[in-house]
Amino acid sequence: MPTWQKKAVFTAIIPHRLVSIFLTPHNASRMTPLRIFLTCITLIIGVLAQAQELSTRQTEQTSNKARLGEQIKSWVATQHSIRVDDVEPAINDRRFKVPACAENFQFSFPFGGEGTVKATCQSPKWDAHIRIRIASKKPMTHGFIFTKKLNKGDILSESDIEMAVATRNYTGLASNARNIVGKSLAANVRQSDFIKADILKPTIEVYRTTKQIYAKDFFSTKNYKKVTVGIHMVTDQNRFKKTLLLGSRARRNIAPGGFISKAMVDTPYKAYAAKDTIRRGDRITDLNVHLRKFWGSRPAGSITSKKTLRLTQSARTLKEGDILRFSDLKPALLVKKGDNIVLLIEKGALQVSVGVEALANGKINDIIVLKNLESGENVRGRITGPGRAVGIR
Repeated sequence: MPTWQKKAVFTAIIPHRLVSIFLTPHNASRMTPLRIFLTCITLIIGVLAQAQELSTRQTEQTSNKARLGEQIKSWVATQHSIRVDDVEPAINDRRFKVPACAENFQFSFPFGGEGTVKATCQSPKWDAHIRIRIASKKPMTHGFIFTKKLNKGDILSESDIEMAVATRNYTGLASNARNIVGKSLAANVRQSDFIKADILKPTIEVYRTTKQIYAKDFFSTKNYKKVTVGIHMVTDQNRFKKTLLLGSRARRNIAPGGFISKAMVDTPYKAYAAKDTIRRGDRITDLNVHLRKFWGSRPAGSITSKKTLRLTQSARTLKEGDILRFSDLKPALLVKKGDNIVLLIEKGALQVSVGVEALANGKINDIIVLKNLESGENVRGRITGPGRAVGIR
């Protein structure tokens, strides 16, 4: 056989359906170099076309498998509340062919267990059973994280938090945004930290100075304002109603930005005080006491009602300006031994007043012996006021 025929036969054995062209003696004897060249070109084009077709089918198959795999992983991850990457569908076997599907697949667990997923395509109609493997489950924690760095005392707003999922087990997380927004931080936090419930504190309204306040300055809306802070930022001394500040003044200097406490406030009150020196045993009257305004905490037992002073005398010596207390008073001695007083004697509807001499000292409602100045007879009477008594039987 000529050399060119041997070469032609060697070249042509790749596509089996064309081998007969060169193996037939009749064809071989009629082949010219030009025909051999053209035939080889045709064969090469055919081989390349087949390779392109095979590559296209493989690419399409890879795309179909990838689409099916992504949808299976997403569906199973949702069913188990796990990460998508933890789901491994068995679709990599070359023998497993995935036809094209015009719509998204539908999935189910067909055999009761969860190791096999049935994938159904509606257009065109076909289905397949696919084994899946789920990587060892990692704990999934749902909660909220901080969107930025925040400091102790900051009050959280909606923009400060966002939902997040972690693959580690957190305990004590705040799980409801309504229990987070508006709360105050008990410590500094970092961006992306999960929000724990024990770091959130309720808030309270307190009063803070807006400028320097000096001792005895009156509080007004020009030097303080109401602010909202976490309860961990203040004490019980800072918790009071605004009425405490109305008409009150500062007990000491308060720097700008400071929280106002009860101990810093002198509130006004009124009480009876000595106009001048009142000696022990002196009667308490409008001449030696008056009602005046004081500042600060009202002393226990201070006298604020004029009725309390009626028919009393001082139990100790009081200096000018001293506040009168209950302990400073005692019932006044309204009748002294030897005083001539009026005794009222009642007989039915008849009332008779007679002059008598007190034979003993007497305070209000005391019963003492009295001597009738006309008859010299001794009678008993109850003291009803200064120099007055009523007869008793």
